[in-house]
Amino acid sequence: MVGGAELNKLLMVTVSMLAVSCMVLSHPAIEEDQMMADDYDYGEPNDQSQQSKSGTSASSSSSFPKMPSTWTNRTKVDVTGILGQNIVLKCDDKVGKDNVVLWYQGKNLVSNGNSVLVPNFSLNPKTYELTILHSSPQSSGDYYCEVEPQKIRVHTKVIVLEHEHSLDAIAPESSTSAQSHVTITLWLLAAASSMVLYHFKINI
Repeated sequence: MVGGAELNKLLMVTVSMLAVSCMVLSHPAIEEDQMMADDYDYGEPNDQSQQSKSGTSASSSSSFPKMPSTWTNRTKVDVTGILGQNIVLKCDDKVGKDNVVLWYQGKNLVSNGNSVLVPNFSLNPKTYELTILHSSPQSSGDYYCEVEPQKIRVHTKVIVLEHEHSLDAIAPESSTSAQSHVTITLWLLAAASSMVLYHFKINI
């Protein structure tokens, strides 16, 4: 038979073993909860940083619009003027107040924005039409209007004539303003039963 002292010792050992077992089982649970909490905490700053980066990139892209990499060339009809008269050159129709317009005569800069840099020229500040004042033989040539930031270049060729009658020399043949003609119609009776029509056209 087991004595009272030995029974008490056995109970104490059993209680101690149960306490140690409970501590061992509870410790991994605490570590697991802590790891889950750590994983959750680390997720929020990453999401915020990604959102801030995306917001920064979106704001930067909206603040700095992409510029055209190449020029758009537009050729207008040749402009013909009379020696000593004013000749008006038009730029692009879509020019607005936010545009910067530069006019060139050949490679020489004539105007920059609203400033005219060369004498014998004037500029309309609203439409950016360039006027050649009292045209001379040196006024003939190629003119270019450049529009920023759209990068549009308009080419105009100016022809200065000495006399107004010189316009007839370059007018198309179909034009009737430089021609007059006389039509002569001759009726001849070849026979009583027949009629012959002769039609003559003389250009003067």
